[in-house]
Amino acid sequence: MTSKKQQQREEQEQEQVWKEVFEMFDRDGNGSISTDELGRVCRALDMDPTLKELEEAAKLLDKDGNGIIEYKDFKLYMMKMKRSSYEERKLEMIRAFRMIDKNNDKFIDAQELISVLTSLGEPLTEEEAGAMIRVADVNKDGKIDYEEFVKFIIAPCI
Repeated sequence: MTSKKQQQREEQEQEQVWKEVFEMFDRDGNGSISTDELGRVCRALDMDPTLKELEEAAKLLDKDGNGIIEYKDFKLYMMKMKRSSYEERKLEMIRAFRMIDKNNDKFIDAQELISVLTSLGEPLTEEEAGAMIRVADVNKDGKIDYEEFVKFIIAPCI
């Protein structure tokens, strides 16, 4: 299966989850929920928005001010939130990589790893740093590039 097909399948599965949860709170089955139920829908989707975030979302989603949120608007909002969350994670990864890549050569070597982790209170021996590099170093060039860094960081989450 191609990566693009897999991504499309995952997006469809995510949308199906959104729809099923939305429908649980759509008591009369008309494709809408009240703005009061938005918080419960979000929490059912493992989101924990603040009251202010819920109020802002309700204003945005309840276009005519009647206290009703249509599924189509909710879906678009969720897609936007997902993209926003992805972009934030991507920026965090870039910042973390740059923080470790002290000499800005677009690679992380053992000395940079030792320096950063030691400054964070996690002293590392050359042997330990070398072992970490070997685990993350897919192309076996003795250092970690950005793609290898991302795979190394994300891999434990998969």
